[in-house]
Amino acid sequence: MAIDSINRPILLISNWSTEKLVKSVKEKLSSVLNRNPVEYLHIPQNYFTDKSPKVRIEKSVRGKHVYIFSDVNNKIDDWSINDKYMFARWITRAVRHGKPKTINKAFTTRPYARDDRTEERKWDDNGTVKMSQLATEVRDDFENYWCDYMITMDIHNPDSVKDAKNKMNIVDLPVGRLFNEVIEKEKLDTDNLVYLSTDSSGSKKIKPIAEDHNVNTYPVEKYRKSWQWQKVEKTVVFCDEEDIKDKTVILYDDMVDTAGSIEKVLNEILKKKPKEIILLISHPFLNKDAISIIENLQERGIIKCMYTTNSIEHPHLPKCIKIIDIWNIITHTIESIVKETQILHNNNTPIVVDSSNK
Repeated sequence: MAIDSINRPILLISNWSTEKLVKSVKEKLSSVLNRNPVEYLHIPQNYFTDKSPKVRIEKSVRGKHVYIFSDVNNKIDDWSINDKYMFARWITRAVRHGKPKTINKAFTTRPYARDDRTEERKWDDNGTVKMSQLATEVRDDFENYWCDYMITMDIHNPDSVKDAKNKMNIVDLPVGRLFNEVIEKEKLDTDNLVYLSTDSSGSKKIKPIAEDHNVNTYPVEKYRKSWQWQKVEKTVVFCDEEDIKDKTVILYDDMVDTAGSIEKVLNEILKKKPKEIILLISHPFLNKDAISIIENLQERGIIKCMYTTNSIEHPHLPKCIKIIDIWNIITHTIESIVKETQILHNNNTPIVVDSSNK
């Protein structure tokens, strides 16, 4: 460990629904970093009458390693995704003024720019959706706003952080470990197992995991109408019935928002007569009627169950939605950063850490 890091306090800051997760991280870190005092602070969402963010840091941050946790993509009350991201940004700005040793962001779901209001969407001459000015500002601000480490899990679009890698260390926690958890808990036989994703980008992510586990995987593609980009017109699973018949399918997606399109993918898989289907979702947004849809899929025998992480906390979930706790993965990551040791996950395979600016 670097001499400068010895005995420097670590301050973990939670906001939104990360309070329970961060308390677990604090408890574990306190036991493994006995030379670094670990402190905790929760900042509730608040704002002035004009709706501008109201942030108050009630602990000194001077000289400390500060980790700010947020799940900015989860919708709460009248706060949109972009509103929540800006609140997290204001926390970062307030901490920076307090002169900490380092500022580190732990977004349990990586903030990505999107338009939340249909009437703001515009299309170019080729039928491609344009980002609004607000969404563009959010993206640009994320890529340029200073911090030492950005810790997140299963980035929705890895290409979206290429520019940011020149300015900060980005730690993208892998999903391979999640597959391991499902196999262990369900006592699955890998000889009769198939990994599928809900779309082509997900298929690329799980291909190396399938190869590592010696499990078959096949491409899946969603087709959308250019003028109705939110709606999936059809889904194609590129394999024969014999490739899936009587086998257990783990169907992966990095997020479930309203669960409106996932049933279309499931219907295509069912045509190939699998033994059972288990959903594996990295980030459970579960907005609108998503929980009811998942329950209905399980009751109708379409899925056996759904596994997801506690990257976004939900106080009440049905038994068919099972949680994989990620606090130990995040704890190990922070421990490795503080001790300046290699960050290892997923069967000791190093995850991607960009440190070109260090």
